[in-house]
Amino acid sequence: MLTLTLRTATAFLLVLPLCAPLAAAATVKVERLRCEYKTDPVGIDVMQPRLSWQLAAVDPALRGLKQTAWQVVVASSLEKLQADDGDLWDSGRTKSDQSTHIEYGGQNLTSAQHCFWKVRVWDQDHQPSAWSAPARWTMGLLQRGDWQAEWIGQDNAASDDAQTSVLQQQASLAGHSWIWVGGSQSGNQPTGPAYFRKVIQLPADRTVSQATAIIAGDDSFALFVNGHAAGAGSNWKTPGGHDITDQLTAGTNVIGIQVTNGGEAPNPAGVLGKVIVLFDSGEPLIIPIDTSWLSTREAGEQWAMADYDTAQWTASSVVARHGDGPWGELQVQIVQILPAPFLRKEFTIDKPLERATLFASALGVYELQLNGQPIDTDVLSPGWSDYHKRVHYFGYDVTRQLVPGKNALGAMLGDGWYAGYLAFTGRRHYYGEQTRFIAHLRLDFQDGTHTVIGTDGTWKATDGPIRQSDLMMGCVYDARRELTGWSQVGADESGWHAALVDSDVDAQLEAHPGTPIRRLEELPGLAVTQPQPGVYVVDLGQNMVGWARLKAHGKPGQKVVVRHAEMLNPDGTLYTTNLRAAKATDTYYLAGETPRTYEPVFTFHGFRYVEVTGLDYPLEPSDVTGIVVSSDLARTGTFQCSEPLVNKLVENTVWGQKGNFLDVPTDCPQRDERAGWTGDAQVFMKTACLNLDAPAFFTKWLIDLCQDSQRDDGALGDVAPHVNAVSFGNTGWADAGPVCNWRMFEMYGDTRVVAQHYPALVRYMDYLANTSKDYTRGTGAYGDWLRLAGPQHSEAIGTAYYYYSATLMAKLAEIVGQTDDARKYNQLAERIKATFVKEFVKQDGRIVDAQGETGQTFYALAFGLDLVPEAQRESVARHFVQEIEKQDWHLATGFLGTPFVLFALEKAGQTDLAYRLVLNKTYPSWLLQVELGATTMWERWDGWLPDKGFQDPGMNSFNHYWLGCVGEWLQCSVAGIDTDGPGFARITIRPKLASPGQGLSAARGAYDSIRGRIVSDWTRDAAGFRLKVTVPANTTATVYVPARDAASVREGDVAATAAKGVTFLRAEDGYALFEVGSGEYVFRVQ
Repeated sequence: MLTLTLRTATAFLLVLPLCAPLAAAATVKVERLRCEYKTDPVGIDVMQPRLSWQLAAVDPALRGLKQTAWQVVVASSLEKLQADDGDLWDSGRTKSDQSTHIEYGGQNLTSAQHCFWKVRVWDQDHQPSAWSAPARWTMGLLQRGDWQAEWIGQDNAASDDAQTSVLQQQASLAGHSWIWVGGSQSGNQPTGPAYFRKVIQLPADRTVSQATAIIAGDDSFALFVNGHAAGAGSNWKTPGGHDITDQLTAGTNVIGIQVTNGGEAPNPAGVLGKVIVLFDSGEPLIIPIDTSWLSTREAGEQWAMADYDTAQWTASSVVARHGDGPWGELQVQIVQILPAPFLRKEFTIDKPLERATLFASALGVYELQLNGQPIDTDVLSPGWSDYHKRVHYFGYDVTRQLVPGKNALGAMLGDGWYAGYLAFTGRRHYYGEQTRFIAHLRLDFQDGTHTVIGTDGTWKATDGPIRQSDLMMGCVYDARRELTGWSQVGADESGWHAALVDSDVDAQLEAHPGTPIRRLEELPGLAVTQPQPGVYVVDLGQNMVGWARLKAHGKPGQKVVVRHAEMLNPDGTLYTTNLRAAKATDTYYLAGETPRTYEPVFTFHGFRYVEVTGLDYPLEPSDVTGIVVSSDLARTGTFQCSEPLVNKLVENTVWGQKGNFLDVPTDCPQRDERAGWTGDAQVFMKTACLNLDAPAFFTKWLIDLCQDSQRDDGALGDVAPHVNAVSFGNTGWADAGPVCNWRMFEMYGDTRVVAQHYPALVRYMDYLANTSKDYTRGTGAYGDWLRLAGPQHSEAIGTAYYYYSATLMAKLAEIVGQTDDARKYNQLAERIKATFVKEFVKQDGRIVDAQGETGQTFYALAFGLDLVPEAQRESVARHFVQEIEKQDWHLATGFLGTPFVLFALEKAGQTDLAYRLVLNKTYPSWLLQVELGATTMWERWDGWLPDKGFQDPGMNSFNHYWLGCVGEWLQCSVAGIDTDGPGFARITIRPKLASPGQGLSAARGAYDSIRGRIVSDWTRDAAGFRLKVTVPANTTATVYVPARDAASVREGDVAATAAKGVTFLRAEDGYALFEVGSGEYVFRVQ
């Protein structure tokens, strides 16, 4: 059987040499075959999958290569494909230059069907190419009834935490009171923060076994123990327990709570709760939050430390009894995180196997093993979706991992997004409480028969070393409980029992449209310090996302704790305050004295620094390795220039993107948030697509956004997948609907995605019409978030964004053939534009809102979105420059202005100023972050400054990609690479240069577009200007050479007007424009 399987695989690899002589005279070859943006995918549930390929020159010196026709052959077996038998589909010769999104047009496909395909094309001389190397795709399970499997799990796992029942008994808040700052009365309280603290003494002769703080804070709170962040919450209705066991010490301890009363006007505020300390024996210590706690409205930086002077603080006051209004009676949730289930099944293969395909999913997250080995490098599968609406599954070809006779399939099951702590909700079990697993293993035999091994009641279940796992809190791993050989044949099944079959699960299973989260690389520890005795801190040199692998040894059961942070405090200890409620802590109970490695399971952290405690020996840097995980997206874009700090800035944008692209585009990977904020995604999406191969990733996320986050009134969610802690329909966030769908068309020419979501976008535009007034729109909750000057909220901003969405909707309507809609949205856009000009653009060129306010963002949006009347461009530009001058020639824009400001300055004739803003090295600027040692993008311009220290820990991420939107300007304006129409079939190469002596002296951008690699590489020096260009086959580029006329431009060794494959178009705005076909070109201006 194995011989036959290997023979098949070998034949698969030999097809190209066998077929190559068929088209030796062709100038092109076919490469990079993909189906639905993926290479050889397993699990496609699109009935007409789209096929794409790229062309490459047989001889790199050739120019102007084109595809004039194509032929696709799809067969049900590799042998038939080799024989040119397209029993599923043979398109025949099809006249077309299209090489992307070719819809499969053959026989109806069935569940788990294997499809083998190849392509050949005809070039510009109508010569056929050789057939491509074979590719394949495997269909998923297309109907619910095709799943020959049941949802299984384990509900009877016992927690190691024997103290949970005691905590539950003590958790009641009956008889407790809400308190506020001393002197407060019942009713409304001033907005802003209030501080509360209590000093407690713990006896040295008693060991703390468990300490939990139960807190409800209206509107939100942050908990500190001995000056260190220990938890946070933003939903007072569901108070939970915060484990502070590891933060307490014998002797004096300080419990501090910062409570923030939100809103713009006084409203009810208070804090309620208690601290429960359990010891290894004896009675617990209960510390109620009451009037014995000191309080104040203003506190210094060290307010939660024991030696802080509290002479000006006052005793707190009761503002309501628990159970009274306005809060009523609250139910406390003491969370018990249960061990991760292990599941296994042995089965026998008793005849020659042709192919084996496994489909798997979970309510939770899973990892799979087959015969003792991981099936793939994917982790945290199947990712995050709105489980109430759809649950994704992945497919795997496991043919090579099976053997004749007995085999064993195993799965580990974690809480993940389904049952773990989710985003900023402050609670677990957002979607459900019990994790479940489903698997369908189809075995196709060489005799034409098949069988299925599905999850059912014959599977066995137990728990093992993973005692706790949570994405935010971390993992507790007891190596003494490891299950030796648990996924191998013949494993000891004593202690295992029949898996529970859950027939109540009613999940809509769909193939995952994107790519798995995988281990991508490893980072070695670079240096180790010991800021306190027994506390070792390892620097990995790069802010990353994943976890740390630890090499350690010690006594059996010895406890070793690993914590994570992005930055260090001045004393060299971890800065964890910005993590809020996320503990980001992994705990190991060692196996014994033999050195070995330990890794957490079913968690991830955002960090550069790793703290290790609990060892009996000094830690070496080599003992810690960073395991980088992300959605598996290949690098597509690179940028280098003459300023090294800019080069580092670009790499920081890529690292920030990798760290936040774990199945959804999250805002940050470290604190208790990690949500798919739509505003962040839309401002960064083009940069994201230039950096990494992201179409499949965004195909998935746009379902989260447009299909699953939309409210009945048409408003789109502020985060996707949506969680109830945030709202809908806010300017710049909900506009991600039209913006991101447009980007899919712009970057990839994807019309199917647009058509899929178009009805939802129409409903969104109806929502905007219903909530705007006279074609003006407000900004909603966020506005120009994190701006440094000018208004955060203004109808000038909201109205500009309304125009943005209307213009994009007109284009999207045209794309899907809705011409009446296109006309309607164009008319709407014109009315909004007229209103913007009338209401906000003054005769003297100022842009001012009804409150008399102005700011850089007003001008950035006006120029960036072409809202400035032609007759006023000069005067508006002058005021735009003045707004920047007011800030000492620095940016002051926030979320909604920053993505537009550099392009807007170009349109305003201020390219030099755009360069100046990018190249600034003083606060606030992109390069200051780099000079301060940033290795990812920061959430704030001033996340940390030498003279001020850290920003507000409530919102201070050091891995937050939104400011990385500058990458779009660097690639599209400085390097000059952009698409001219959808999907880079036509390309623009237009470097925007600063005046001589300013800006940069060289830049090189490269982008692996959906049609192939594009390069723009320019230098400017005393000898003149040189521009090297690479244009992929089957595309055309318009090249803008900065020159006074065509006569001053040479290409290669000849005048550009005489160069082969180069056509002069016209002179325009200081450029000589040339049209070129594919190939490599060198333009010079002297």
